[in-house]
Amino acid sequence: MEEQAGVIQVQSNPPVSLQYVGFWRRVAAYLIDAVVIFVIDIFLNVLHLGALGVIAGLVYFVYFWSQQNGQTPGDQALKIRIVREDGKQIDIMTGVIRYIGYIVSAFVIFLGFLWVIWDKKKQGWHDKMAGTVVVRV
Repeated sequence: MEEQAGVIQVQSNPPVSLQYVGFWRRVAAYLIDAVVIFVIDIFLNVLHLGALGVIAGLVYFVYFWSQQNGQTPGDQALKIRIVREDGKQIDIMTGVIRYIGYIVSAFVIFLGFLWVIWDKKKQGWHDKMAGTVVVRV
């Protein structure tokens, strides 16, 4: 695997180039997902199950990251995907670690998310914790 100027060359036949995705495109994808999660939270609150909202977010993200080709609905809309640093699809445990990393990234005044702006591979803290990158489809 070779890396040059924000593009990773994955050893495959034929070779595949993955382009890292920057901050604003990732924010836009997350905002789409936030609307979906908001609707789920409203539904849970109507059923008096609002306490399950945090678990719903975990299940939502981990399911789509690990089972739906690394793409939430927001990621699909913006044509991005979450993959391991070697370009392969993530598994459930990696998804859980990445979600926990979301919490860590948000906890310190969102610095973990902003890290994408400065990082060579455009990784946030959650990506670094899980060994993932966000790439264009």
